[in-house]
Amino acid sequence: MDEQVIARFHDYMVNRYHQPADEYDASTWDMAGIRQDVEVFFRLGVELANSTDVPNWRSDHAFRAKRDAMLSR
Repeated sequence: MDEQVIARFHDYMVNRYHQPADEYDASTWDMAGIRQDVEVFFRLGVELANSTDVPNWRSDHAFRAKRDAMLSR
């Protein structure tokens, strides 16, 4: 890993994490990305709720057999 990245992370953890500089400030925080994420998750939830399809594991996943067994009861 890049030494500069490690140094920045260390500096953040030592000098800023859970410090006054770590506090929320509405004038400097841009929530546009979070809003986009929430919209995607909401739309996905609505699609799943209104669908007759049941989400399932990939056919080669270890949990698929357990899920299929549960649905066949």
